Amino acid sequence: MAFTRLAGVPTLVAPSGVVSIPNPQFQWKPIPGTSNYNIELYRNNSLYTSMTLASTSCSASICQVRLSNNLPSGTYSWRVRSYIDGAWESFSSYMNFSKVGAAPVAIAPVGIIYLKNPTFTWSKVAGATSYSIQVWTNGSQVLNKIVYPSACGTSTCSAVVGPLPYITHYTWRVAAYTSGWGGWSESKAFTRLAPVPTLVAPNGLITVANPQFQWKPIPGATHYNIELYRGGFLYAHLTIASNACSSTICQVRLTNNLPTGSYFWRVKTLTEGNWNAFSSYMYFTKAAIAGFNNGGFESGSSSWTQSSAKGWALIVNNPSQAHAGSWSAWLGGDTYETAVLSQTINIASNSPYLHFWMVSASQDICGYDYFSVRVNGQIVYSMNLCESTNTNGWVKKVINLSGYAGLNKNVQFYVTTDGSLNSNVFLDDISMSGYATQSMPQNMPIEEFSEIPLMLKSQNK
Repeated sequence: MAFTRLAGVPTLVAPSGVVSIPNPQFQWKPIPGTSNYNIELYRNNSLYTSMTLASTSCSASICQVRLSNNLPSGTYSWRVRSYIDGAWESFSSYMNFSKVGAAPVAIAPVGIIYLKNPTFTWSKVAGATSYSIQVWTNGSQVLNKIVYPSACGTSTCSAVVGPLPYITHYTWRVAAYTSGWGGWSESKAFTRLAPVPTLVAPNGLITVANPQFQWKPIPGATHYNIELYRGGFLYAHLTIASNACSSTICQVRLTNNLPTGSYFWRVKTLTEGNWNAFSSYMYFTKAAIAGFNNGGFESGSSSWTQSSAKGWALIVNNPSQAHAGSWSAWLGGDTYETAVLSQTINIASNSPYLHFWMVSASQDICGYDYFSVRVNGQIVYSMNLCESTNTNGWVKKVINLSGYAGLNKNVQFYVTTDGSLNSNVFLDDISMSGYATQSMPQNMPIEEFSEIPLMLKSQNK
């Protein structure tokens, strides 16, 4: 029967490498037949402590003991020997380890940030006399700042660290000094972006007259400045405080009556006391509303453009000469007159039919005075104003404008007269629809106008 007798030298297990707990377990494998063990711990090459313990402190597979409840930071080595058959065996080889202080927990910043001098936050380490914050990018350290306990509260510490260049990606870590530098926290990553707002709306085509200008808020911004351009020139601008923003959106109205046209706008932020670069421009077009606004003239001249060569107001309040309500438009009624009533609208492809009510009343012969309807300057309907074409009351006209469907179409109602004999056109209830059906003419006796259509405007002003 063969056997091998080994020297009674324990095999050490732990601690080894780097430890941060203040009271590590010293562990080794037991030696059969050992009645006692002796352990020695050296710090910075000097004996720090030692202990002798009975083998009853061991299990079948491991011996372990704590030598200190508050092991200082430093470099250590330790060894163990066994007592067998009434004699101490040789010590084991040394096992080395480094005790570092407890590592703080890095908290913020993480994710996306915009500040040049962000606030770094981490957990407080008991007994720490200073902290080191390191910031890295692309494998290179860009910042190492020492912070003292005055930056700490009950459980966390905070410090403003910077400035940081506009570089996309950063990592950072923090360590505490407690009689020696402790271990580094787990690294946290963040991305610093330029504090330039992301614009949301208006964009593309709009028809509302008072749009909300919206953009995403920038954390840390105290104010925003918005500029709106029309036709290449600054049209409006405004500075607002960040308390006008929610956590997800900033918004403001710049005008209650935005004219039709093409616009572009941009926003910049005030952060850390400085105005930053403007955002890129966002473009939109304010289009006219679909169909006519105030087609019955009951809001007076609102939404209409009127022109008279003789200086007359074309939209008048006279219930006796209106088709419905109190207001109507009166074109003509004077010599050498050119009267134009117009509105810029969207002509929808599903609502291309122009409807309007009119009265024509003339003393002239045909070929001299005219009424026409034009779209962007092109005549789509024309009639002679003369006795033979008088409507003798209100009649409804329908014109198919499907060939002119689109945005920002200028629709004009046009009357021209020469130097003799009186011609008049009255208009009311102008609209667009998707149908071409024309109701039967609802004639109204001309007497209801008290012969006003056949009289000169100059005689009734």
